[in-house]
Amino acid sequence: TGEIRKHDQSVLQRGGSSLIVYDCTRQSTFDAVLTWKNDLDSKVLLPNGEPVPCILLSNKCDEPKDGNLSNPSFLDSFCKQEGFVGWFDTSAKHNINVTESATFLVKHILETAERMNVHVPRTNDRLKITKDGQKTCKDTNCCL
Repeated sequence: TGEIRKHDQSVLQRGGSSLIVYDCTRQSTFDAVLTWKNDLDSKVLLPNGEPVPCILLSNKCDEPKDGNLSNPSFLDSFCKQEGFVGWFDTSAKHNINVTESATFLVKHILETAERMNVHVPRTNDRLKITKDGQKTCKDTNCCL
């Protein structure tokens, strides 16, 4: 639960999106999701004041799940109510839905940038999200 506090706020502020991962075999990790989401939303906003896009990842989908953590209707409703842009069952161990969830998030970022009229130039096969053609950060570590 306290692991997000280990991250330097400046790192969080450079993010254009986020994902929150919990262990679907342990209810206690899901119970911490809202603490993480509220912390994120209180520290990082898009230039228009909206929270950064965030998806919820239910990790260890290849193992028996705990309670509602396997219920798609529950997770759909939870994500809508709490401001997540979506959720995925994943397994980092078996590479299940890892690429799909990242692709979903990147597509959402690009749609959000387009809606906000933010210029997204391509440089060296990397995306640099800028507003009015200006870099939003000073180092290249913020690029996708």
